[in-house]
Amino acid sequence: MFLQDSDIQFINKTSSHKPNQPQMIECFATWCGPCRMMVPHLGQLTQKYPNVHIVSVSQEDFGTVSQFSQSNPQTKAYNLAVDTNGKVGAIMNQFGVNGIPHAFLVNSDGKVVWHGHPGQCEQEIAKLNNSYTPQQPKSDNNQRTTISFASLMKK
Repeated sequence: MFLQDSDIQFINKTSSHKPNQPQMIECFATWCGPCRMMVPHLGQLTQKYPNVHIVSVSQEDFGTVSQFSQSNPQTKAYNLAVDTNGKVGAIMNQFGVNGIPHAFLVNSDGKVVWHGHPGQCEQEIAKLNNSYTPQQPKSDNNQRTTISFASLMKK
């Protein structure tokens, strides 16, 4: 897993990351005009691509991002968090990213398969969405039910 839910502090949590589920990590700031323009788009992506865990993460403090969310109800449509541990900042540095908004698409193996402006990721996020099959709980098809002969006779 590339980014775990425990690596960030959620302000809005609409879904939890499932094992081997692809991710979109969108880096933003509340003061960034182009980032603010992505808010409706992120909500649309979340609805359109349910097999991709989408989270928008800011390196600002919790109070600032929480206030931003309260004054922008559209942010309630997707996961919104703050980078309390510096993990997202480290990812941005690793990839030489110094501008926002910026998104990372991560496949089921935890490998970044695309990164760039979140407004230009739709083709790649669709591929990730289609490549993921949620894991179903394992059932024991060989489980047998034992009924005693005596219990049948009582009926």
